[in-house]
Amino acid sequence: MTGILTSKALTMRNLFVLFLLIIGSNLYGQTDSIEKATLYNKMMSKEIMQEKYAEIGKLWNQSMNKYPDMPLDQSGQVHYTFVNNFKNISKDKLFRRVLEYLSINYGLYPANLYSNSEDGKIIFTNSFNINATYTGTFTAVLSIKDEKMLTEFINIGFQVIIPGSEYTSESMRYYPISNYYPVILKNQKEWVTNLNLFIATNKYFKGENTRIGDFALNHDLYYTF
Repeated sequence: MTGILTSKALTMRNLFVLFLLIIGSNLYGQTDSIEKATLYNKMMSKEIMQEKYAEIGKLWNQSMNKYPDMPLDQSGQVHYTFVNNFKNISKDKLFRRVLEYLSINYGLYPANLYSNSEDGKIIFTNSFNINATYTGTFTAVLSIKDEKMLTEFINIGFQVIIPGSEYTSESMRYYPISNYYPVILKNQKEWVTNLNLFIATNKYFKGENTRIGDFALNHDLYYTF
């Protein structure tokens, strides 16, 4: 579709075709489809005009190279889940290795986290730096069995420094990650910032899952001297 779409030219049939274009093109994952469906629902409920729907939808498709898909649970909250296998590593050994990793890399000691060796459960909260303005925060839940570990990252949000303020606790604001989507309904000026936050979040949690797993799997190699 080219040119300016007026309310007369934009029939319901054309709207349906445009909806298919929005959903069908640049479809990379669950969250991207939710973004587009949310915009469509806004138009169908008359919360936005047809012309605005067409304008936003077209701009979204033109500006979106690849949406940084994030896994959502049934309640629509971002919830990362990873299952790693550790052949021939017992539950107790794996449990101790993970605690060692957390102590070395996070500075977390038993008093700063929940750990139950019998249940194979480790729970802690931590943060990761994104840029000078944003710091990611999260809760990690690790469930360990013989030769296997389930890693979950939940309660994800961002600590934000208020622009122009000094770096103090009073200058920080916390927002859950759900405040940043659907991106498509935000001001266009916020699109890049929000999507970059999602990219950084994806990168951190996927990378951290790999780092924990590699340490536990190759633990003995670190002590060959």
